[in-house]
Amino acid sequence: MLDGCQLNAYLERIYRDGMCSVSDVVPSVGWLARLHGAHVRSVPYETVDMQLGRGVSLDSAALWAKVVASRRGGFCFELNGSFALLLRGLGFDVTVVEAAVNRAEVGDSAWGNHMALVARVDGVPYLVDVGLGNAFVEPLPLREGVVLQAGRAHHLEDVGGRVWRCRPDPAGTVRSFDVRPVPRRVVDFVARCEELSTSPESPFVGLMSVQSSDGGRHARLRARTLTVVGASGWESTRLIEDAAELANVLHGVFGLGAPSISGSDVKVLWERACAQHAAWCAGSGFVDHLDGATGADGRGDGSDEDSGEEAPDRRDDGDGRDVSEVDTGTGRLDE
Repeated sequence: MLDGCQLNAYLERIYRDGMCSVSDVVPSVGWLARLHGAHVRSVPYETVDMQLGRGVSLDSAALWAKVVASRRGGFCFELNGSFALLLRGLGFDVTVVEAAVNRAEVGDSAWGNHMALVARVDGVPYLVDVGLGNAFVEPLPLREGVVLQAGRAHHLEDVGGRVWRCRPDPAGTVRSFDVRPVPRRVVDFVARCEELSTSPESPFVGLMSVQSSDGGRHARLRARTLTVVGASGWESTRLIEDAAELANVLHGVFGLGAPSISGSDVKVLWERACAQHAAWCAGSGFVDHLDGATGADGRGDGSDEDSGEEAPDRRDDGDGRDVSEVDTGTGRLDE
């Protein structure tokens, strides 16, 4: 359990304006939605530690130290594990549940490749998930139907056997995932988390991926390819040219940098990103661990070099703003 100081530090982490404290929050649907959205916008999805050969710990202290103290992100087990600590500390009734990304396509072997949360407010269950990269911004009521959020349609259906299937809007990065809303413990996922974060066969190890969403914009780095998609549908894709530019993108776009990611770490990340990009160019490809496709869209890693499409030097986001600065990593998405 997080103490009051840790909870306030966590709230400061996801509310960058510092306008929220523990005393402000009450366990309600409104606050659950606000906290969920703030977390998605402030804490990136990232597999950087796997690229560096570092272990991933689901210990409560380790999660707080990484996400809050070091202002890092993580993958699903870390992000939903840390968010569960915050919600419980603020008085929410929340349970960890087993999930399976793309079970509809690959079958039961997918169980345990994802960890989600279910929160109950006034007896009503809500599907909570801040570990998908680019899916729903607010929790979904755990009932059949379609939920509209910011122009996106997310589908939930009961597929029998006490299993729910969520199909996030196709604009996101996950086609579908199944959930068993039976209470589990974080420790139940330690073995699978270790496997997925260390095995050379794991797609999380095989592909450097960093994602962040804010203000309707979504940025995604895969190996050397940075793609930014705006709320109005514009898209800008470019290939990272060197280690210095990679460092700028990690820090400027995703808020990741020193001291938790050092200059020597960036050198290793650059070498791995180049190897991953070269493997795709050679035809061996890579599997995206979120959407299950090879590369960005089943064809490649999304770079202009691979798609044969030339990206313009300047893209307009619909309000006349030049977004080239976002591509080069000179500013966060919300700046």
